[in-house]
Amino acid sequence: MASWWDNIGFKKGAGGNVTQDQKNSLIEQAVSTWSRMGLTDDQIAFGIGIMGIESEFYPQAKGTTKNSVEYGLGQFTKRTWGDAVNHYNKRPEHEALHERDIDPVKGRDDLDSQLAVMGPWIRKTWERAGTVPMNRRPTGYSFDELAYGKWHEGQSKPPEDIATGFFHTHRYQAPGMRDYFRETVDRARQALRMRRSKGIYE
Repeated sequence: MASWWDNIGFKKGAGGNVTQDQKNSLIEQAVSTWSRMGLTDDQIAFGIGIMGIESEFYPQAKGTTKNSVEYGLGQFTKRTWGDAVNHYNKRPEHEALHERDIDPVKGRDDLDSQLAVMGPWIRKTWERAGTVPMNRRPTGYSFDELAYGKWHEGQSKPPEDIATGFFHTHRYQAPGMRDYFRETVDRARQALRMRRSKGIYE
């Protein structure tokens, strides 16, 4: 059966832990979760791009850095995951929506919790990138990429440091990586707009 998300691919040589159907189902769940939270289509498309490039849509993906271990769909370090969970639990709308608190330990391995925590963090990262004046945004890079730089390097990271640092790392400049992220976000955005035009909102 055709899915809205068939055109969202895996990174070159990746995707071995998740089938096409599993990937499509995960994206559908993410879209439903984040739409209910009030994220815009641009923010949702950005989140889909994050899951693709960071974890290949695999909820148990693990990656290591020199000083910490990254885990899950958004490849949060333990510290950032704790910050994101706290942000989720302390949101003004959290109580009004009768959401359950997420435990930072138990929630780390739970798919529903990962998606729930990612939603407000995506919005926060996107909005933080939006505060960067136009004359300070990295030349030759899209707004999606600026937001990704802040997701990966930290929301308080100055855009100049992202431009001269992260954007020039092997991780982002490896063959196909940058193109994959931009293509995934664009395809997700297109699919979301097509869904909206047909009256599908989740």
